[in-house]
Amino acid sequence: MRRWLRVVATGIAVAVGVVIMAPHAGAAGRLMASDPAPKEEVSQRPGWVTLAFDTTVKKSVVKILVLDSDGRNVVVGDLIYQGSTVMVQLNNALPKGTYTVKYQVDRKDGQPQGGAFQFAYGKGKWTDVDASWSGTAEQPPEMANPDPDVYKRQLLHLR
Repeated sequence: MRRWLRVVATGIAVAVGVVIMAPHAGAAGRLMASDPAPKEEVSQRPGWVTLAFDTTVKKSVVKILVLDSDGRNVVVGDLIYQGSTVMVQLNNALPKGTYTVKYQVDRKDGQPQGGAFQFAYGKGKWTDVDASWSGTAEQPPEMANPDPDVYKRQLLHLR
């Protein structure tokens, strides 16, 4: 119950932050806040990843992956969509380590755009990630694939 209350409180806080910061935002679909935050080292196992954008994002385009150090998606269940805020639940047995959040939303012209950041459960080991990308030409393959787990299985099979 405490975890659920924390998720709800975080969602509300992120939404309030978006409302306050929205007039200052530049490009549509810009990530304004997240929980966990980029390069945050959390001591308690995170149950959710919450992202807040500067504007309402298109539900049919938005996607969030949370990848462990082996490239496995640790998201369970469906994405929770609340207009400009989206949340995904994480595996309950999440081990300590560094996780890469990859996200995709829509641009004003309907093309996809997104980015990535890392957080850690415990001590983080940071690597370079594409902080932002825009358009189908720059879209990472795992974001273009409707089933990112199929793409990961193909990558793991090639190793």
